[in-house]
Amino acid sequence: GDGKFTTMYQNIDAKAIAGKRITLAFYAQCQETDALALAVRYKRKGSADETLESVSHSGSGEWEKTILELAIPADIEDDGAAVRLVVRPKATHPALVDWVACVVANP
Repeated sequence: GDGKFTTMYQNIDAKAIAGKRITLAFYAQCQETDALALAVRYKRKGSADETLESVSHSGSGEWEKTILELAIPADIEDDGAAVRLVVRPKATHPALVDWVACVVANP
Protein backbone atom coordinates (compact mmCIF):
# COMPACT_ATOMS: atom_id res chain seq x y z
CA GLY A 1 0.00 0.00 0.00
CA ASP A 2 0.69 3.67 -0.15
CA GLY A 3 0.62 4.15 3.62
CA LYS A 4 -3.02 5.25 3.74
CA PHE A 5 -5.64 3.58 5.90
CA THR A 6 -8.44 1.75 4.12
CA THR A 7 -11.68 2.90 5.74
CA MET A 8 -15.36 2.12 5.33
CA TYR A 9 -17.71 4.30 7.33
CA GLN A 10 -21.35 5.02 8.09
CA ASN A 11 -22.66 8.23 9.61
CA ILE A 12 -25.28 7.84 12.35
CA ASP A 13 -27.85 10.55 13.06
CA ALA A 14 -27.48 12.20 16.47
CA LYS A 15 -31.18 11.70 17.26
CA ALA A 16 -30.76 7.93 16.94
CA ILE A 17 -27.91 7.59 19.46
CA ALA A 18 -27.66 10.65 21.73
CA GLY A 19 -27.91 9.62 25.38
CA LYS A 20 -28.02 5.89 24.55
CA ARG A 21 -25.79 2.86 24.85
CA ILE A 22 -24.56 1.39 21.61
CA THR A 23 -22.86 -1.86 20.78
CA LEU A 24 -20.55 -2.04 17.78
CA ALA A 25 -19.34 -5.41 16.59
CA PHE A 26 -17.63 -7.10 13.68
CA TYR A 27 -16.83 -10.68 12.73
CA ALA A 28 -13.52 -10.99 10.96
CA GLN A 29 -10.29 -12.88 10.44
CA CYS A 30 -6.96 -11.10 10.67
CA GLN A 31 -3.39 -12.28 11.23
CA GLU A 32 -1.83 -9.06 12.55
CA THR A 33 -2.34 -7.25 15.85
CA ASP A 34 -4.01 -3.83 15.45
CA ALA A 35 -4.35 -4.25 11.67
CA LEU A 36 -8.17 -4.18 11.75
CA ALA A 37 -10.27 -1.95 13.99
CA LEU A 38 -13.81 -0.68 14.46
CA ALA A 39 -14.15 2.86 15.76
CA VAL A 40 -16.80 5.45 16.56
CA ARG A 41 -16.07 9.16 16.48
CA TYR A 42 -18.28 11.99 17.77
CA LYS A 43 -18.04 15.52 19.12
CA ARG A 44 -19.87 16.99 22.12
CA LYS A 45 -21.58 20.35 21.74
CA GLY A 46 -19.29 23.18 22.80
CA SER A 47 -16.16 21.03 22.61
CA ALA A 48 -13.33 21.58 20.18
CA ASP A 49 -12.16 17.98 20.57
CA GLU A 50 -13.59 14.84 19.04
CA THR A 51 -13.95 11.62 21.00
CA LEU A 52 -12.69 8.43 19.38
CA GLU A 53 -13.36 4.99 20.86
CA SER A 54 -12.19 1.84 19.14
CA VAL A 55 -11.63 -1.89 19.39
CA SER A 56 -9.18 -4.01 17.38
CA HIS A 57 -9.13 -7.60 16.23
CA SER A 58 -6.57 -9.59 18.23
CA GLY A 59 -4.61 -10.63 15.14
CA SER A 60 -4.86 -14.31 16.12
CA GLY A 61 -5.57 -15.45 12.57
CA GLU A 62 -8.90 -16.87 13.76
CA TRP A 63 -12.43 -15.69 12.98
CA GLU A 64 -13.48 -13.50 15.94
CA LYS A 65 -16.48 -11.49 16.97
CA THR A 66 -15.01 -8.25 18.32
CA ILE A 67 -17.27 -5.97 20.39
CA LEU A 68 -17.19 -2.35 21.61
CA GLU A 69 -19.93 -1.18 24.00
CA LEU A 70 -20.21 2.45 25.02
CA ALA A 71 -22.56 5.17 26.23
CA ILE A 72 -23.00 8.09 23.85
CA PRO A 73 -23.42 11.43 25.67
CA ALA A 74 -26.78 13.18 25.28
CA ASP A 75 -25.07 16.40 24.14
CA ILE A 76 -23.35 15.25 20.95
CA GLU A 77 -23.24 17.57 17.95
CA ASP A 78 -26.23 17.47 15.60
CA ASP A 79 -24.20 15.84 12.83
CA GLY A 80 -24.06 12.69 14.97
CA ALA A 81 -21.29 10.14 14.88
CA ALA A 82 -19.30 8.15 12.36
CA VAL A 83 -18.67 4.43 12.69
CA ARG A 84 -15.56 3.29 10.82
CA LEU A 85 -14.02 -0.04 9.94
CA VAL A 86 -10.31 0.62 9.47
CA VAL A 87 -7.52 -1.50 7.96
CA ARG A 88 -3.98 -0.42 8.87
CA PRO A 89 -1.72 0.56 5.97
CA LYS A 90 0.96 -1.84 4.84
CA ALA A 91 -0.61 -4.87 6.53
CA THR A 92 1.20 -7.94 5.22
CA HIS A 93 -1.82 -10.28 5.43
CA PRO A 94 -5.37 -9.73 4.20
CA ALA A 95 -8.14 -8.96 6.68
CA LEU A 96 -11.40 -10.75 5.94
CA VAL A 97 -14.64 -9.23 7.26
CA ASP A 98 -17.93 -11.14 7.25
CA TRP A 99 -20.19 -8.55 8.93
CA VAL A 100 -20.30 -5.28 10.91
CA ALA A 101 -23.19 -4.24 13.18
CA CYS A 102 -24.31 -1.32 15.32
CA VAL A 103 -27.07 -1.90 17.86
CA VAL A 104 -28.67 0.98 19.77
CA ALA A 105 -30.22 0.14 23.14
CA ASN A 106 -33.28 2.07 24.23
CA PRO A 107 -32.97 3.51 27.75
